[in-house]
Amino acid sequence: MIRFSITLEALHRLIEEEKPGWGDRAADLTKSPYNPETNKLRSGIWSEIKAVYMRLQHNKCGYCERLLESERYGKIEHDVEHFRPKSAVTKWPTRAIKQERDLDYDFPTGNASARGYLKLWHHPFNFLTSCKPCNTPLKSCYFPIEGRRNTRAGDPMHQPGERALLVYPLGDFDENPEDLIDFYGHLAIAKGPVGTRQHRRAMVTIDFFELNRHTLQSQRADVITHLDVAFRLLANGNDEDRIDANEDIKRLCRNESHHAACARAYCRRYTSNPTEARKLAQAARMFLTPN
Repeated sequence: MIRFSITLEALHRLIEEEKPGWGDRAADLTKSPYNPETNKLRSGIWSEIKAVYMRLQHNKCGYCERLLESERYGKIEHDVEHFRPKSAVTKWPTRAIKQERDLDYDFPTGNASARGYLKLWHHPFNFLTSCKPCNTPLKSCYFPIEGRRNTRAGDPMHQPGERALLVYPLGDFDENPEDLIDFYGHLAIAKGPVGTRQHRRAMVTIDFFELNRHTLQSQRADVITHLDVAFRLLANGNDEDRIDANEDIKRLCRNESHHAACARAYCRRYTSNPTEARKLAQAARMFLTPN
């Protein structure tokens, strides 16, 4: 999980360029979200600006950093996700999730709410694009918090009382995901001392999105094995090998590459402790080797 830096003003500008007049229509819908004839939520217009978020996120899921299809064919694969749910909020973790994932937190994760965050229904900083697994079965209508739920607030950038446990990766107003979540080889782990709020946020985000599910571990293990080869070529190869290896390392660590946070964490570890990094690369190879 990485940060995708952008200001609200710049995001508004990109949205207006993509769909002129969208902001005014969104403001009107936010003022009157219900259809008076049916008393049901009106249809949203967030799908009209999906491409803005796809480009901003380099066609990656905002939560798991998996690379999805690009804009020409990929709109069906990317979901526009409401960070704070637009409809009723379900308590997380449910009893079934606790049992299935063996979760037992010693801190609050918030209560359910019959009311969703309607004032954030069309706020640009309540959107991101995600893969379908992260959005539908995992995110669903959950939004765990440590504090008091405030579904009437209209500004997602100023919700300190809620003490959200999930990390919002767009903009600069939330904590940088890479300051909270580290990687030990291909495994996502929580940074910081146990018991701190930062550690709790990282732990919940990892558990919530199952960031150590098999598919993600496999992809990250593959990245690590490529980095391991590149580092060895950088140390022992000829001039041409070293040039190629250096470019490969840079490419794998760029925001545009999938699992860039894992790649950057491995590079830091290789720089500080190459022996340990080599062991982690071997563990990644073993993970990728069929039994």
